[in-house]
Amino acid sequence: MANTLSGKGRKPSKVVGDSFRHKVADRMRTRRLELQLRAEDAAEQVGRIIGRSVNVQTWYHWEKAEHPFDIDTLPAIAKVLRWQPHQLVS
Repeated sequence: MANTLSGKGRKPSKVVGDSFRHKVADRMRTRRLELQLRAEDAAEQVGRIIGRSVNVQTWYHWEKAEHPFDIDTLPAIAKVLRWQPHQLVS
């Protein structure tokens, strides 16, 4: 199976919605793809930083704005994406 940035052969899709959560989710996804970082790797790295497991499905839920992440997780997500937290939310 091809090693894709969106994971397991899925095609990346645009986040649809105009809420704050949707905008943050779209920035997460866009930035991850800019860095050519697999979702699996991003989830694993965030998990290491926060000290608990983050599975890839959780990451995808965050990127699709299906479930919010805990605000305490924001610095770890930003670090993995090589940004400052304010760059995800502004």
